[in-house]
Amino acid sequence: MKKYLTLSAFVIVSLITSNGYADDNNLGGGVSSNAPFAINAQICKLNEGKTMEDYHSLNDKFYKWTKKHDVELTVVSHVPFYSHGNFNNPTKYDFIEFLIGPNVGKTWDKWLSKKDSEKLRNEWAEVATCYVKAASGNFLYANEDELNKRDLRYAEWNWCNIREGKKAEDLIIEHNRIANNLSKNPNGIIGWLTFVPHLGGANLPTFAHIVLYPDVDSVIKNKMAERNGGWKDRRDYETEFAQCTGSSLMQEEILYRP
Repeated sequence: MKKYLTLSAFVIVSLITSNGYADDNNLGGGVSSNAPFAINAQICKLNEGKTMEDYHSLNDKFYKWTKKHDVELTVVSHVPFYSHGNFNNPTKYDFIEFLIGPNVGKTWDKWLSKKDSEKLRNEWAEVATCYVKAASGNFLYANEDELNKRDLRYAEWNWCNIREGKKAEDLIIEHNRIANNLSKNPNGIIGWLTFVPHLGGANLPTFAHIVLYPDVDSVIKNKMAERNGGWKDRRDYETEFAQCTGSSLMQEEILYRP
């Protein structure tokens, strides 16, 4: 039986980064690459007869609503590209939507209380069925220029649990070492962050690594570099520090920037 180390949300956030909270807005929408940020994650399946076009059309209304009530958020979608699904175990969702930024809580409060949101809530229920999770993210490496100028990119996910016997400080040191190496030779990577579920994630591993690339060509070249010796670093990390499930790839689109 696998043994998982359970940590409080506070310790986990400390574990994934050595950065403190920051006031800068270098990624827009109140989000900084130098501090943890709030995420509302919605794992969604389109209802029968509905399409992604229906979803995008409804979101256009939602963006106007958030602007009207001064609770704008960065909105990001992830659609499976190289998934773990197969015919015996198909992917059970169509997309994941992330609402990101300091207004996550305020948005919920107004979404559930304002009269003009009721129609939108009913429309959303007709388009998709979603499971909602509260999480946080934190960048360990970020090429801010590349991240800010690209709305379509690719996200490699790898869910992990902390190895028993390891301390938060051990992962902080190792993550900082890896981030320092990335800054010297990013090998096609434009961002690396950790994603930590806080509410509604009891059936999920402790955290996920998310590695961002500008295009599929960069993804493949990075995997070939890994094949040509880089696999040793991954092996050492997953043997000593974390037990991970294996990477998948999502197509990421920034749908809205405040």
